[in-house]
Amino acid sequence: MCTLSVSESQSWTKQDELQLLTNMKAQLPRKDKVSYRTRLKYFNWQAVTIENFTADECKSHFQEILTGIKSVKTLTMVLDEVVENLPEISLKKRKILLPIH
Repeated sequence: MCTLSVSESQSWTKQDELQLLTNMKAQLPRKDKVSYRTRLKYFNWQAVTIENFTADECKSHFQEILTGIKSVKTLTMVLDEVVENLPEISLKKRKILLPIH
């Protein structure tokens, strides 16, 4: 698991980091279907600033947090995730549209 604490000129507390993540999540659309890389390119960092930190500092700190997160999954990781979520996946009914004659 990734630890969020990263040393910078001004110290980030766990509470600061959680507030940043909460603010970021609040800025996302309800049905977010864009990859995180694309979303971050156009992300409004001014909207998520927290006390004592600028938008640039928030962006920089979040990018450092991301270095500990795997952004590319191996097939093994995907299969493990599927197995964990299999009961949920199998309960979803897929609508199959048949052609009308």
